[in-house]
Amino acid sequence: MPPMNSTFLLGMLVGAGLLGLGLFLGAAASSPSPDSSPADQLRARQIAIVDEVGTELMVLGGSQSGGSISVRDRMGRTMLVAGAGPQGGIVAMNRHEDGRRALNLRATGAGGALDLFDDRENRSVILQSDPDDSHLELRHHRGETRPRIRLDFSERNSGTLRLSSREHDLVRLGAHGLGGGQIETFRADGERQIALTVTREEQGQLVTFDSGGKPLVQLTATPDRVGQIYTYGPEGEPWIALASHPTGPSLRLFSPEGHPAVVIESDDEGAGEIGLWSKDGPGQVIRP
Repeated sequence: MPPMNSTFLLGMLVGAGLLGLGLFLGAAASSPSPDSSPADQLRARQIAIVDEVGTELMVLGGSQSGGSISVRDRMGRTMLVAGAGPQGGIVAMNRHEDGRRALNLRATGAGGALDLFDDRENRSVILQSDPDDSHLELRHHRGETRPRIRLDFSERNSGTLRLSSREHDLVRLGAHGLGGGQIETFRADGERQIALTVTREEQGQLVTFDSGGKPLVQLTATPDRVGQIYTYGPEGEPWIALASHPTGPSLRLFSPEGHPAVVIESDDEGAGEIGLWSKDGPGQVIRP
C-alpha cells in the first residue's frame, strides 16, 4: 500500500476536530442552564386545545362573570361548561345526542342548587339548599312553571310536602301552625276539602269543608277523653253535636243562630233526660 499523503491526513484531523467542537457547542447551547426557570405567567384572552384536524376540544376563556372552561366533543359541540356565575360557581352539562342542556349545578345566594332538564330543556327536577328556602321540586315534562311535587324545608322549621295540579295544591302534608302534623286535601279550584290536624290541646281533629272553605263536619277529641262530632250550617254555626261525656253519650241540636234547642243525655246518676229550650232562652228539662 503506498504511503498516505501527510497533507491529506492533516486536513482530515483538523476537520474532525472542528466537527467535534461544533457538536459540543451546539449541545451546550440547547441544554437548559441550571439557573434558568419556566415563565411565571402565561397571559392570553383565550386558549384553545384542538385535535389533529383543528377542531376545538377545550377552550379556556372568560365571561361577564369571570373565567370559564368549555369541554367539547369531536364534533365541536359543548358537552361541559364550568366557570363563574352571577352568585358563584356553576357547572353545566349537555346531552351528546342533541347538545341540549341536561344538568346545572350552581351556587345560590347562600347555598347551592341542582337543576335537571327534560328533552326540551325545561327544568324537571330542582333541588336547592338555602337557609331561607330549601326545597325539592318535581315538575311536569311540559315545562309548567308550578311544580307537581314540592318538598319544602323552609316553613315552620319542618318539612312540607305538596302535591299539585297546574294551578293549585291538591294534597299538603306538613306541620300545623300549632306544632303538630297536618294533612290537607283540596278541590280542583284550590279550596280546602279535608283537614286532619292537631288542636291547641294536642288532640286529633278531622274537619271537612264546603266549597267556600267553611267547616261542615268536625270530628275531634278533648283533653278529658271526650270524643265529639259537630256538623255546621252554611254560616259556620254549629247545628248538631254528638259527644261521649264521662256520664254517657250526649246529643245536642242547635237553632240556626247556634243556640242549644234540644239536648238528649244522661245525668250523673245514669238516668236519661231531655232538655228543651226556646229561641229566647227559657226551657225545661224532662226526666223520667
